[in-house]
Amino acid sequence: MKTEGFTLIELVVAILVFALGIMGIMKMHSATVQSNNYSMQLTEAVNFGEKQLEILRGLDFATNTMSVGAHNTTTARSRNIPYHVSYTVTNPGTSRPTRNVALSVTWQEKNLNHRIDMNVRWDEFNPR
Repeated sequence: MKTEGFTLIELVVAILVFALGIMGIMKMHSATVQSNNYSMQLTEAVNFGEKQLEILRGLDFATNTMSVGAHNTTTARSRNIPYHVSYTVTNPGTSRPTRNVALSVTWQEKNLNHRIDMNVRWDEFNPR
């Protein structure tokens, strides 16, 4: 009888342990890809929101775009995902001409709704 080498049971156990390790690595890889995808979408949404805020920052308070109320703006597309940007302008009622702008960017991915909000307050004489 030969005593060198591995038995069939040892080989089956080794293959099972190896397969479980590979399955764990694949699960971690899938979670990492999903997380990176969401981070990329969140970055795009923030960029679209900041771009709209920069446009608004350059406008005079007398324009229709900066009038008090809800405003729908454009729908931007990136990587085949539409991002909807909307904002609401309010007057805080201070003694100086001031506007509060609440901007939100929404998008849908894999039947999940996502949203980020940005809030700023501008003084007409010092919008920065």
